[in-house]
Amino acid sequence: LEMVTTEQLVREIIRLWGDGSYAAGGGQVEKETTLLNLNWDKAARRLDWQPVYDWQEAVHATVNWFKTYGERLGASESMDMYDVCAAHIRAYSDRARTAGVAWASA
Repeated sequence: LEMVTTEQLVREIIRLWGDGSYAAGGGQVEKETTLLNLNWDKAARRLDWQPVYDWQEAVHATVNWFKTYGERLGASESMDMYDVCAAHIRAYSDRARTAGVAWASA
């Protein structure tokens, strides 16, 4: 899997959001670590799970969810996000099924 820096992630979110900026924090005295990773080994081992989105697709889906939430909140619509969540789950499951991922075929 591709390693992604925090800066790459932030730039992609800003690009997808269509607005925003950031400044690299130079004032931090102590670092937690030089490298932070998300680890999905346990999900792969116990659930036979594997990702079907690359990082850009995952960020895109996440930004779209938050944009929809913000739009509904701003429009005083019902904050029931069930339909949005269900659509995201369906899209991810469909992609997994097309990719032949075992859990999606069950």
